[in-house]
Amino acid sequence: MSEQTLTSLLDIRDVRVLERLRLKPRKSFTGRVRGERLAKEKGVSLEFKDYREYSDGDDLRHLDWNVLARLGVPIVKTYQDEEDLPVYLLVDSSKSMDYGEPGKLQMALRLAAAFGVVAARGGDSVQGVSLTDTPSRTRFLRGRRGVVTLMGWLDSIRGKGDRPVAFHLKQAGKVMGRTGLAVLLTDGMDEHLASSLGQLSAAGHEMWVVQILSPFEIDPGIEGDLRLIDAESGSAVEITANGPTLEAYRKNLAAHNETLKQSVLRYGGRYTLVSSSDSVAKVFSDVFKKAGWVE
Repeated sequence: MSEQTLTSLLDIRDVRVLERLRLKPRKSFTGRVRGERLAKEKGVSLEFKDYREYSDGDDLRHLDWNVLARLGVPIVKTYQDEEDLPVYLLVDSSKSMDYGEPGKLQMALRLAAAFGVVAARGGDSVQGVSLTDTPSRTRFLRGRRGVVTLMGWLDSIRGKGDRPVAFHLKQAGKVMGRTGLAVLLTDGMDEHLASSLGQLSAAGHEMWVVQILSPFEIDPGIEGDLRLIDAESGSAVEITANGPTLEAYRKNLAAHNETLKQSVLRYGGRYTLVSSSDSVAKVFSDVFKKAGWVE
């Protein structure tokens, strides 16, 4: 992966860390293409299983050239008992993600790009999904070509959703046809998010939730008269930030985050909280790797 390809979201130091890793889901998912992630069962078979339409980034060695010559349609062969991991990168693009410095949405995009690099290294398939009022998604992408396509798509995302992320997550779940790993990148500021997570779990997806907050949201650390504006509704409220008020804020935020975490864990998923100021390499090496998300 060249440095020039990734300069918009990842730097070369990030890539050097990421290319040594691979995703480590708890579940085993049966894939539909020949990937590098072999099934855990012994006696893996390399017997031909079926055909499917070519996807961007597929290994051309598995293209059926006879079918292409006869019909002009690119078709690849699939094999018995092999699996790739379908990875859904669910990016919260609601207005609240534009809040903070550094921006939460930018951090979500950088982490999505990083997951794409790691997935490509493991031979997995990735589909990017933007959770916004004008939803967009990529097709399933594989390999280095797929990562380049993913980067371009991520660069086009802007925070503009008026509806809460829970609504968009439910809509996305209806079209996530392949059971796989669903990585949600969000600030988690939606009290109805847990119910949407339940729907994804019921559909058989494994959920990883990365909650992203700005340093100021994690700990405001200031006192005085403040005017707070809801990024979603635009409504404003004026408060006096003193010691007791800040302490109450911290307790309420901790309780909200804990509720989200417990919801994720209850459905067998994984949860972590990161700051929008963290580096991608630090998150993957000091958080994800230590917690067993990647290896």
